Amino acid sequence: MKFFFGFIIKNKRVIQFLISTLIIAYIFSSIDLKQLWQTVKSIKLFWFSLAWLIMWISPFIVSYKWWKILRFQGFNLTYLYIVKVNWVGSFYNQFFPSRVGGDAIKILYLIRTEKDQKLKSSMSVIIDRFYNVLGLLIISYYAVLINISQNQIYIFYL
Repeated sequence: MKFFFGFIIKNKRVIQFLISTLIIAYIFSSIDLKQLWQTVKSIKLFWFSLAWLIMWISPFIVSYKWWKILRFQGFNLTYLYIVKVNWVGSFYNQFFPSRVGGDAIKILYLIRTEKDQKLKSSMSVIIDRFYNVLGLLIISYYAVLINISQNQIYIFYL
């Protein structure tokens, strides 16, 4: 048993590479490559580029908002550190069952740097979450106004 775990620890990168390669091979073997290619060819370059740009810019905007909240609360952290913490939190959001996992990681990173600021660290994440919900409400409000002005009402069923 000791030999087995020692082998895994020594060859960790090789094992990770093999597992990743097997997963990717399985995914590609289960899809129709011709249909995938047709879909890729039908993508409008302008909309794809715009979506790609927004996808890469938005984490920096979100990080800037949270950095301003932290600065207001008296934290003296660099913007680049907040971007890093935000990326780590986003990564954990992908693997934990809810978005709370990424928020918990953000709080832990802040507590690591500012040990005596546990309450402020938690409150900064809660305030950031509140602003996110407020932004969604504002966007929803204007979306409803636009749809009503165009006499279009969409009903979505879950």
